[in-house]
Formats: sequence, C-alpha cells, structure tokens
Amino acid sequence: MIRLIISISLIVVLTGCKQTPCENLILFAGVGMTDAVKEIAKKFREETSIEVKLSLASSAILVRQLESGAPADMIIFASKQWADYAEEKQLVIDSTSYTVAQNELVLVAPKNSKLQSIEINQQTDLPNIIQGKIGIGNPETVPAGRYLMQSLEYFGWDSAFRGRFINARDVRAALSYTELGEVSASVVFASDAIKSTKVKVIGTFPQNSHKPIEFISYMVVDNPKVNKLYEYITSEKGLKIWEKHGFLSVK
Repeated sequence: MIRLIISISLIVVLTGCKQTPCENLILFAGVGMTDAVKEIAKKFREETSIEVKLSLASSAILVRQLESGAPADMIIFASKQWADYAEEKQLVIDSTSYTVAQNELVLVAPKNSKLQSIEINQQTDLPNIIQGKIGIGNPETVPAGRYLMQSLEYFGWDSAFRGRFINARDVRAALSYTELGEVSASVVFASDAIKSTKVKVIGTFPQNSHKPIEFISYMVVDNPKVNKLYEYITSEKGLKIWEKHGFLSVK
C-alpha cells in the first residue's frame, strides 16, 4: 500500500517538470502543513513570479520519495526523527536546517459530543473518559501518531489503549474520522484542529510528555531560486504565516 502511495505521489511530482530543467520549484511538506504552505507558495509567487509546486504526504513517505529519486528543491518535516534520517542519508543539505514552527498535540471530539474539556495529566483517567475507537495517524509513518505513542508511554496508558486505535494515512485523515463521527475522538495537531468547525478540542497533551513537535525545513538542492524560497520561508514574513495557521512560534 505504501509503495502504491509513493508511486502515485511520484507521478504527481514528476508531471510538474519535463525532461528540460524545471522552471518551477518543488516543495515537499507534511499534510498537516497544507494550508500554511499553500499560502507561502501563493505569497512567494506574488512577490517573485516563481511558481512553487507542492507535494504533500507524511514525513516518512516524503523521505522515501527522496530516496527513490523524486525531484524536490525544499522539504519541511513534521518530525525530527525523519529530519535526522534525511541528514544521515545525505538527502538534504544539513547546513540549511531551520525550525520554522512548533505545534501541540490535542485530543478532539465531535462538536456535539458530550465529552467535556479535561486537563491531561497523571491524575486523568483518560482510557475510561474516552470510550470507543480513537483516530490517530499511523505511528509507523505519521509524526502525530508517533508523538501520541510517546505520551501514552509517558503516562503509562499504552496498554490500556491497545486495540482501540484506527490508524489513518495522515493527520488530516485522522481528523476526518472524528468529523464524520466514525470514532469517539482523534488525536491531531492543534493547527489542524482549529481549522475544523466539526470538532472541539477537549484536551492538550503536555509538551513534556513527548518529544518537541518541530517543523524543520531544509534545502534539497542549492541554486538561486531555491535560496529565495528558503529565505522567504525562514523570514519574519514567512514565519508569521505559520502563526496565522495555528502553529506556535519558535522560542
């Protein structure tokens, strides 16, 4: 299934360029960044007349695309683990690493759910508060799912939740499970939750219960156009776009 997804994604990306040098730039980014990177691409095009094509997938799939030789100019990871892996495999220019934003991990329920807001801590009996199935990003490939596993282990809830998760291909799909009423709750990034009118946030996982949720950008190739995009994304103007879409500024 993953191979099929990668193949489809490669087709989408490759059709953006012909055999001659590509006039556009290709930006790889996680699905949870969709709205932010779309606005970045739009504003960048307005200022520079340079088109930015987007390839959106989980960090794991994006890395596999790079390993398969898919063309890309820049990439933004939602996981330091995959960013470190890309550096180790020399898939990115490691000296260009820049953390553009941070995020929070939240628990959401349908808007009409009887579940009330809770504080998630050691005293919270979360496995009993949340009944039924829970939508999450597949921990094998989706950073949000991996951060959740870290939190559950931190609180000692991992065994209590075993068998209750519905794995999604990405964080937006996990959110849609709750929007459609297919699960009792989902765990997503805060920046995804605020975009939905069909869910409510009922709890935030403490940041000390999981590794920092960082969105890390890299240049994949080095040329003047890519440098312009990199400078725009990491500029104060670019960073404000992340904040506008619910991401946390880097302190």
